Amino acid sequence: MKPILCVIDFSTASVNVLQTASSFAEETSTSLSILLPFRLVSKDKKYDVLKLKASLYDQAVKWFSFLEEPLIQKHISYEVHIEVGFISDRVKAHVESGNVSLIVIGSQQVKGISFDQGDDLKQLIDQLNIPLLIVPDSSVPIAA
Repeated sequence: MKPILCVIDFSTASVNVLQTASSFAEETSTSLSILLPFRLVSKDKKYDVLKLKASLYDQAVKWFSFLEEPLIQKHISYEVHIEVGFISDRVKAHVESGNVSLIVIGSQQVKGISFDQGDDLKQLIDQLNIPLLIVPDSSVPIAA
């Protein structure tokens, strides 16, 4: 089976997203393709793009090292993609590679898609034609 694409960011809500994706991966004996997209944006107008990219990449590696322990304990196969770009563009690129069976993404990240180059969730779903699971933030009550 093709890997599950798990889209995370630097938020604590990503813990729930990764837990949900890893549960699906464990149940279906599927690997994870973990995508951590980020944008090169700084409040400082005179920032060095290469230094900013290196700094954000280092932060992403440290953040993921915090998240990966449960994957190791469950023996879930995974690969990590830390990439610069809009969430919607990076997700589309992975789906277009033909190597994704399911997308797992957090509700906060979905809200961010509406700001990515004018894309909205409906457009993204229509373009992808792949199952999409949206994981609510832990702060959002889940209806029983």
